[in-house]
Amino acid sequence: MGSKDMLIKRVFLAYLLSAVLLTGVSFAEDVLLDSVAAFVNDTAITYSEFERKYEEAERASGAANIPMLSKTDIINTMINKVLLKSMAIAMKLTGNDDDELIAKFIEIKVRSYAIVREEDIERFCKENNVKAENDEERKKIETYLIEEDVNKRLKALIEELRSKSYIKIYVK
Repeated sequence: MGSKDMLIKRVFLAYLLSAVLLTGVSFAEDVLLDSVAAFVNDTAITYSEFERKYEEAERASGAANIPMLSKTDIINTMINKVLLKSMAIAMKLTGNDDDELIAKFIEIKVRSYAIVREEDIERFCKENNVKAENDEERKKIETYLIEEDVNKRLKALIEELRSKSYIKIYVK
């Protein structure tokens, strides 16, 4: 009777243990580590990442005495960075950090297409009542026009990337 009872207990424990392991029942307490502020394709932006960026923007706006960006502006900037970073990684670019990686991508895929012709500089001077009397002034105008073109191209690229991506924002 003793060995038979022992065998029954062992079989029962083995059965119970296998049932627990197979069903995935966990006796540990589940803990939420962070919530999601937004999804961009298969990448989550955590609420703690968002809060950190929001606090950085708050400090920067206070130090520079400029209006604070909205939460929507900040989460959209974070989403744009995720999209640009994923494109840079797809191109096999590398960088010391995300900003450097994105800057390399923009240099190759956006800035390299920005062209300013002589007539663009002349039109700018005419429209803005400015005279570019020397090479230094022309170079400043050219730099301004290049940056303007880069920003326009970058905005169009981001709009295209966003239209082809799954984006879900949870921050209000």
